[in-house]
Amino acid sequence: MRQTDTVQVYDEEPCSQYTVELHTVQMEESMMKMRRIDAIIVPPVTPTLLQPGGSHIMLLGLKQPLVAGQTFPLRLRFEQAGEIMVDVPMRTPDGQIPSGTAHGEKHH
Repeated sequence: MRQTDTVQVYDEEPCSQYTVELHTVQMEESMMKMRRIDAIIVPPVTPTLLQPGGSHIMLLGLKQPLVAGQTFPLRLRFEQAGEIMVDVPMRTPDGQIPSGTAHGEKHH
């Protein structure tokens, strides 16, 4: 049986372009409240979904707006598995990656 792992995130160059925080949303006194958390537990074999209204990554202090279809680098640090660098695709508010972009090209 594999142990659970925790993940922490930070940007490629801390404090240069933005601050990265992990957040979760919880019900408190009949109201949904967002709270900063230090890590996200990643159970073995089970996918961990990050999404609005649940656990998510928040970028603060952006110097310029993020544009749907573009990507930005994000380093994930796992307590047991080490670090990986991912390119995060920016999506439209409805969750789509625009067509004609590297990740959103449609082939007919």
